[in-house]
Amino acid sequence: MTSTQLLRVVIQKNLKNKKDCVSFIEFTYNRGVHSTIDYSSFHIVYSFNPLTPLDLISLHVNEMFSLNGNKKVQVVKDLHTKIQQHVEKKKNEKYVFKANKGHVLIRFKLGD
Repeated sequence: MTSTQLLRVVIQKNLKNKKDCVSFIEFTYNRGVHSTIDYSSFHIVYSFNPLTPLDLISLHVNEMFSLNGNKKVQVVKDLHTKIQQHVEKKKNEKYVFKANKGHVLIRFKLGD
């Protein structure tokens, strides 16, 4: 569901308090797993996907929050590489599926 659809659905019923709804819509959108990269925005930034906004209060201390700048840079670069490889794999699978659509696999036996 896109952010526009979320806004329409939630604010349609809560026109009087739409300012209060926007933060929950933003949280929901950021928590959603994006089909292209198979990660949520939260997972990319915090390396976990919170269930509720309260989960963000006590963030896990790990390499994503390291005070060592070089370590943090390496973790982010590794994550970007992993996501890029995943996106390329998804694209290739999509192209293969489209190219092979309607094709029938024929296996030849010895002597055919």
